[in-house]
Amino acid sequence: MFTGIVEELGRLESLDNGRLRIGATQVLVDVAIGESIAVNGCCLTVVAFGDDWSEADVSGETISRTSLSMVEPGDGINLERAVAAPRNWPQLARWGSGTSTETRRAMWARSTSGMVAQTGTQVMPSRD
Repeated sequence: MFTGIVEELGRLESLDNGRLRIGATQVLVDVAIGESIAVNGCCLTVVAFGDDWSEADVSGETISRTSLSMVEPGDGINLERAVAAPRNWPQLARWGSGTSTETRRAMWARSTSGMVAQTGTQVMPSRD
């Protein structure tokens, strides 16, 4: 899941044989193989990375249907890390019609309280 807030303007280094290489620093802090990064809004999976670059495999279909078809090496690209799921994600995912709005908001507040310290951004649930 992504917030839609661009964290960093990276650079497309190359796109060869289905392997996209981006130059970046901020979104690569604590990155791991298998994590998702939105590249110009397109969710891609990190398959390799270094201190200032990462790579993702991308299909021709994905390229043709996204803005990746319009970028060339050296172009700036918008980058965003995926939002980390709270530890009690299974409990949050079970919210349903039987859970009151007040209860959902209280559960959400408890589950996201650490996110403010980590990101500096308060995440709030949508209003019903």
